Amino acid sequence: MHVASVLLVCCAAVINGFSRATFVSDEFTIRTYTPEVVSAPSPDVITDRVVGLQRRSSVSTVGSTYLRALRRTKPANGIYSRVTKPPEALLTPIDGGLVYIAPIQWGTQRFYSVIDTGSSDTWLAGTGFTCLDQANYSILPEGACGFASTYTPTSTFSQIQGYNFNITYLDGEFLNGIMGYESLSFAGINVPHQEVAVVNLAAWTGDGRSSGLIGLAYRTLTAAYPGANASQDVPGSSVRYDPLLTTMFNSGLTNSSMFSLAVSRDPYQGGYLAIGGLPPVPYSPYFARTPITVLSVDNYGTPVKNPVYQYYTININGLAYADRTSVQFNPLPTRNTLKSSLTNNNTLAVVDSGTSVVYLANELAAKINALFQPPATWNADYGAWEVGCGSKPPVFGVDISGKIFYVNPADMILQMKPSLCTSGVQGNNGGFSILGDVWMRNVLAVFDVGAAEMRFAAREFYGLT
Repeated sequence: MHVASVLLVCCAAVINGFSRATFVSDEFTIRTYTPEVVSAPSPDVITDRVVGLQRRSSVSTVGSTYLRALRRTKPANGIYSRVTKPPEALLTPIDGGLVYIAPIQWGTQRFYSVIDTGSSDTWLAGTGFTCLDQANYSILPEGACGFASTYTPTSTFSQIQGYNFNITYLDGEFLNGIMGYESLSFAGINVPHQEVAVVNLAAWTGDGRSSGLIGLAYRTLTAAYPGANASQDVPGSSVRYDPLLTTMFNSGLTNSSMFSLAVSRDPYQGGYLAIGGLPPVPYSPYFARTPITVLSVDNYGTPVKNPVYQYYTININGLAYADRTSVQFNPLPTRNTLKSSLTNNNTLAVVDSGTSVVYLANELAAKINALFQPPATWNADYGAWEVGCGSKPPVFGVDISGKIFYVNPADMILQMKPSLCTSGVQGNNGGFSILGDVWMRNVLAVFDVGAAEMRFAAREFYGLT
């Protein structure tokens, strides 16, 4: 029986008075599960609990790092190898991730934080934190971690004694800190007593604009550990608590247990995030609904399953693509010669606005890219389908529960450099299909976590004349 080698180390030290522990695994596994349904589907109504988003490009994000590993490594016995974060010069143009940031108030202090649907904790970098090099743990200037500003606890903050914050990501980034309660205000909702983390030790690559993170995943990923000494934390023994969205839902601060996301194609405006309803954006009145399947990334080699990141995934039923705009598609099998049937593609797909493009099976991506006029060509240097910046894109859409959601031609070509454009559809190299930012710009996405379902409404024509 083949046993894969495992590198799982707990690095413990005391630096400037801080105990440090990180759980670094060179290998990870993935699994899927269906979350529990705890409420009926929420009504799709407009809400004023809305926050505007800003889009920021990133050399690499936590979410994009895991998905890149799924594309670039072949699993041995279901075990994936770690892909270390490459320097910017080694990334292909589409490898870098996107982050969306939004304002949040802690006590009387206002910050911008990254919106992350793959993690659960809400945290900020604390004033006087120690910044470490991810490779050798040497101390760096605070600015090297890329936080815009830091949080100073005041009288509105109370530390939770006997617990610490400890999280490590696949790309080598890690955070240690303290747990506490703080009064938060987010999307117009005041949460007077929310459990949060304040980071005092960080190996992080920030965007220079944000100061922390707001996790929107299920509570199974919270990273609080018993004990004040992080060097004694045991992987898989984290303590569950209610993250920000769960507190809002359970405390009756919102009318429904859902959030929704409308990503903008406007480069100067990132879109909107709404809590408990829908943002005030144009959209088609028909919603397609489909169950949520959670894709969990687990560190391999820990005594128990140690989930470190999650993705919302859905089942896509088929694909529509053609080189003529006059083609009509029917999601159901048809004998109507005036309509075309869809390409069967019954598979799970990650819904991720932090990924730039749409990733599909290699053979499907090749067929779609052959329909550009002139056809896309394979760029071996970048490992991507390249198109002329003035090319005519094909028709492309994704079938979800019998409804086709088309991508506007304006989103099908991405300009990476003045003379380099790539297709918005790329091959996944045998990894997971991903409905990234190219597709997300064309829908209003509803994450109804209480009903364990996602809903989508079309909005591919907004903002275009």
